[in-house]
Amino acid sequence: MVWRKPQFVLSDEDHVASGLGEHLLGPGDEYDINLRVRSIRGYTRHFVPVIFHFCRRLDNKNFHIARFLSAGINDELLRALAPAQPYTPPPRVYRVVRGTQELEGVKPDPPQRDGLVMERVGYYNIPSDLRWQLRGRGSDMLSGELSGALTFAGYSGRFGKLLHTEEIQMEVDIQRYNMDDVPLQKDNNPRLLRLRVLHFRC
Repeated sequence: MVWRKPQFVLSDEDHVASGLGEHLLGPGDEYDINLRVRSIRGYTRHFVPVIFHFCRRLDNKNFHIARFLSAGINDELLRALAPAQPYTPPPRVYRVVRGTQELEGVKPDPPQRDGLVMERVGYYNIPSDLRWQLRGRGSDMLSGELSGALTFAGYSGRFGKLLHTEEIQMEVDIQRYNMDDVPLQKDNNPRLLRLRVLHFRC
């Protein structure tokens, strides 16, 4: 594998997948490499490229074959949210303007005189029962709540759950960058410190 992916475990008899051994293939021969996918939490997808290195004994010529391993969580809810057909942008509408004409307008009111008062947005904590459902124990119940016809009375509750689900997924994405006991480095700017964060691929 090009990079380490704990969700995928490769194994074979001669330890070729681990890089510790090699196997001689003759014409028409087959060799099995076993793939085991560990449990994946949440609605996500994992992939990693796998490169097979071959060396031809006749002339010691090396060549490679690359393939992708991909695994993800899918259920009726995700399939229901998938687009029904590919997106097609609307056709452009061209408007022909002939000549110009100036019209007297009404000067807008100065800012901060419209009576609009900005207030701090409150806290909307994620319900604990939604976390429990997303862990898989109540996924069938959650799928039932989010499926069916959309009504005016159930609009707020359904989209509230979807927004909280996005918030939970954002927490999972941020936690992938968690690091412990990592020293900060001095920056060229003496007022700043730098933290090296590795780039993770989904």
